[in-house]
Amino acid sequence: ASVFGEMLTFKKMLENAKDQNERKVLLAGKVEDMINTVIRQIAFYDFECKLHEARKAGELTPDDINALWMSVQGESLGPAFEFMDGYETFWAYIPHFVHSPFYVYAYAFGDGLVNALYAVYE
Repeated sequence: ASVFGEMLTFKKMLENAKDQNERKVLLAGKVEDMINTVIRQIAFYDFECKLHEARKAGELTPDDINALWMSVQGESLGPAFEFMDGYETFWAYIPHFVHSPFYVYAYAFGDGLVNALYAVYE
């Protein structure tokens, strides 16, 4: 429900944009938000799947986990993306991997559902 409300708010803001520059800023923000909500969460899910699969073969070191993380991030974001130093450990700041395993798919699903419902609403 909150994501549907966000979509209604976004559409109203876009409709009320003062000029093309403001529209572009709003649209760029929406695209970035969609990337973070969908592409990123799918990459997180992929990372979790690969991590658990690798763990079946034995204990993993932090370096092993870092390598899996970077592999998935590279696949997800592509060759145009430059990773900052230390990015290989960013997986450690995501509490879902420990507290709510395999839950991140719900964010991508929810975004897709809202977009479908909004299309019907329009």
